[in-house]
Amino acid sequence: MFMFCIAMNDIPTTFVQPQKLICDDKHKFSKFKFSKTFLMLNNFIDTLCVLAQGQDCYSVEQTEFTSKLDIILTKVLNIFESIPPVQRQSRYGNPSFLKFIEHLQTVSEELHKDVLLNHEEAWIEIKYYFMDMFGSYGRLDYGTGHELNFLCWFISFCRIGIAGSKEDLQSFVLNLFPKYMQIALKIQNIYTLEPAGSRGAWSVDDYNLLPFVIGSSQFSMSDISVKIIFDDSQIMKYREKNLYAFMVSNIIEVKSYSLEINSPFISEIHYKDGMNWAKIFKGMRRHYNEEVFGKWPVMQHFWFGNIFGIE
Repeated sequence: MFMFCIAMNDIPTTFVQPQKLICDDKHKFSKFKFSKTFLMLNNFIDTLCVLAQGQDCYSVEQTEFTSKLDIILTKVLNIFESIPPVQRQSRYGNPSFLKFIEHLQTVSEELHKDVLLNHEEAWIEIKYYFMDMFGSYGRLDYGTGHELNFLCWFISFCRIGIAGSKEDLQSFVLNLFPKYMQIALKIQNIYTLEPAGSRGAWSVDDYNLLPFVIGSSQFSMSDISVKIIFDDSQIMKYREKNLYAFMVSNIIEVKSYSLEINSPFISEIHYKDGMNWAKIFKGMRRHYNEEVFGKWPVMQHFWFGNIFGIE
């Protein structure tokens, strides 16, 4: 089925309680880099990047399947908006985030009832990716590992054979991913979650990386100047159309100083002579593998089961 063929091989017929196999075994972290799961995740991201090239967010129709996931995300947003932050002394981690996750836990299976009709047995694995894609209940933080769980949530449906068409994947990257990012940024900003394993300004972003990969792919076939990130009016013009611009607009809105001060890593890239969006995309894609799949502190929290195996 289309380019994302690895996900459709060896469809699991039984499901198990997932485990964090890398957490206390760095040998298995090395093993992961040669696993089918590693290849599948990379294949999926590369496919999304191809499907996003030259496309605006929300420029394609939802498929029957992605419209069901869109309903789930809308309900998650409604739950978030029903639980406002409370006053507290600590800088990071508003206690309301815990109430949000607890509420989500109680309704999560019901939210998936229509999606997993006749595939209910897969919920034992899928629920871990769903519950971990909004941040950590135990650490009150959010990082690229949680962002990765959002991909795994969708890939799980491909693995069990109820999604995976070109139209599903393009709708996922251009409709669902931007919507998820809107929710994720609200959770990060309103509940003041701590950046998980972040290098802050000396990486791409405090919390996220994949939207910069996808967003630069969206721009990679255009002649739009890479300097637009230093022009607030241009960023606001493109923020609803492009994930990269959307993320930069968030940095501008939530931080007090100029982009050069807040994000020297990004600024340095965009100031380089001869830089264009195709080069930025290539660098961001490589950077993602280094900073996510290549970092034990991130991948130690990954859930392995029959949908995503370690072999």
